[in-house]
Amino acid sequence: MQQAPDNDHRGSTGLLRRLKNMVQRNYAGRRGLMRLLLTNFDYLLGTAVKFTRPDLSRVDRLVFVCMANLKRSAFAHVVSQRAGLNTASFGLNTVSGQPPLPLAIRVAEEMGYEFNEHRSTDLLNFRPKRGDLYLVMELRHAYELTRQGFPPHQIALLGYWSCPQRLHIHDPHRMGVEYLRSCYTLIQSAVTNLGHELHALGRAKGLQPPPPVGPSTEA
Repeated sequence: MQQAPDNDHRGSTGLLRRLKNMVQRNYAGRRGLMRLLLTNFDYLLGTAVKFTRPDLSRVDRLVFVCMANLKRSAFAHVVSQRAGLNTASFGLNTVSGQPPLPLAIRVAEEMGYEFNEHRSTDLLNFRPKRGDLYLVMELRHAYELTRQGFPPHQIALLGYWSCPQRLHIHDPHRMGVEYLRSCYTLIQSAVTNLGHELHALGRAKGLQPPPPVGPSTEA
């Protein structure tokens, strides 16, 4: 009579462990999932919508932004370069000239991208240009850019174009290799889909459109 509760306990423990692993792999843990939900809530309220509706007909360069410019924005920069798009990137809180960490290089190489030559660029060393579209990974990055004087209509959440859509792309720092792969897959799909839109608008004249990227698998 006491065996069933033990089995139930082991079953529930296993389910919770699988759920925790799924959240870690796809959202960088509970904090990443919570920030995604809060960003989605801001979007539903309408406060974040302005960072998903840029005028792509005026875009001449894609500028990717995160904190350190060593993982998320750096990888987006490399993917955009591969697609033949005019691109740049910088970090909001970094030191210029730093190379990516070995794990970031390894995961990028697994996906077919050369990452060794990237070096970080700090906001103070970045030179804005007319026609820049600043693509951020998190809503707080968008607000920081506006605080620094960047025009809100030139700022957008990169994850709006990812498949599946992910308005918040959490920082993969110290979050494990599985989440780093998920993060890079989302970024790759977002850059590719945005590239297709730019080509359709003729904002990348004379360039071959990037190959399509399908949705990432969540489990």
